[in-house]
Amino acid sequence: MDLRSGVLIGDMNVVGIPPVRTDLGLPDPRLIDPGVHENSALWLRMDTSEELLRMAPGTLLPDDPATSVIREWIDEVLWNASTGTPWIDSDEDGVADEVDRCPATPDPAQNDADGDGIGDACDPDLLADLRALPELPGSVGAGQTVSLSATAVNQGIGAAPASQLRFHLSRDARLGSDDPIVGDCFAAAIAGGEVSGCSDGDPIVPEALVGTGDAHWIVCADALDLVPEGDEENNCQASLVRIPEPGALACQVAALAASLLVLRARRRREDRSRPTA
Repeated sequence: MDLRSGVLIGDMNVVGIPPVRTDLGLPDPRLIDPGVHENSALWLRMDTSEELLRMAPGTLLPDDPATSVIREWIDEVLWNASTGTPWIDSDEDGVADEVDRCPATPDPAQNDADGDGIGDACDPDLLADLRALPELPGSVGAGQTVSLSATAVNQGIGAAPASQLRFHLSRDARLGSDDPIVGDCFAAAIAGGEVSGCSDGDPIVPEALVGTGDAHWIVCADALDLVPEGDEENNCQASLVRIPEPGALACQVAALAASLLVLRARRRREDRSRPTA
């Protein structure tokens, strides 16, 4: 079974598939038997009060509203009563997956402007393509409040709705799950070929990055992954940033102050040595 949300229902390996663990006392059960909830192990395991059969394990009583929803889904949504055959329509746009030009994207019109067999609603050639262009400071101190700005450019043909730009700091130029989020903002809707900028005015640089020396800003367009794009891999852009240790920064300030004192003393000596009228 593959029940991830991005997998089409027909590809989850549950519709029409026999159960492996037990037949539940039925002659020919299926994990999901379209049109017959009483023969579907998914529904039966939800509806039973037998502890060893129940799903989820550890629960004792059926959830009646939930079992009702699943029963209706199996008997009515996954079954075409007029033809007496299963009906698999993953995006619920009224077009069966087997003939849908965009089976994971609702597109009842099924338009195909360039005639390549892929519907306009999911055709990479016709979608938006967002990319972040950072406008960020090249040096910051840990604990410092900074102003972060970036522009989102739509390199694709289709329009992109309003979307989030997110600012990360990283020890390298690759975004990882442990790289802290420093700020975010929302760019307005962007037509193909156009740009939209935004800024976050008061984020604070995390103390955890003290002393990393050369670090990287990583700015990602469509940070929430809600915009269908022709290329989902080019949203993030990295740029170098210096984060010195507080001690090193203090030494730099002290050295600058000492230099100013030396210059001031030198000027005083020069003023005293000048002949007076």
